[in-house]
Amino acid sequence: ERRGLCDRNPALGLAKSGRDERMPTILTPKEAQNLLEVAQARAPEIVPYFAVGLFAGLRPLNELARLDWRNVDFKAKTILVDPATAKRRRSRYVKMSANLIAWLTPYRRTSGTVFYSRRLFRRVIEKAGFATWTPDAMRHSFASYHLAAHGDANATALQLGHAGAPGVLFDHYRA
Repeated sequence: ERRGLCDRNPALGLAKSGRDERMPTILTPKEAQNLLEVAQARAPEIVPYFAVGLFAGLRPLNELARLDWRNVDFKAKTILVDPATAKRRRSRYVKMSANLIAWLTPYRRTSGTVFYSRRLFRRVIEKAGFATWTPDAMRHSFASYHLAAHGDANATALQLGHAGAPGVLFDHYRA
């Protein structure tokens, strides 16, 4: 418009985005504890799935549900997210916290997929008292608590596998 290439700015006719910022669904520490305790009591084979989801923040459907024990390195305290399961097909190493190691150690295996069953997952969620479940609740919880504990958005974004600036973290994960 300033250069005389059009009569008026065509963007002026666009409607503003109706998308308001909403806080992500995260679990309170008590809810996370209850979830793990219910899993331990009712379906112990799925405890590693919940522990990795809560304390490493892997994406639930591709990274976590397809995680192989060979990629869990207790000595280096890392989890390798394989490119075949990563969202952007890039590998990354996720640091394992002491609490994650403590939860995983009794279930430790040398190979094979970390157990996941939709039926057992739903059973644990229901028994833990969740009427509804947000698919990324564990990942959102990890991101929010990691950012709060470390105060480093770049480190949290790196753990989550976010490319570039931590904008995605602020848009979708922090609570």
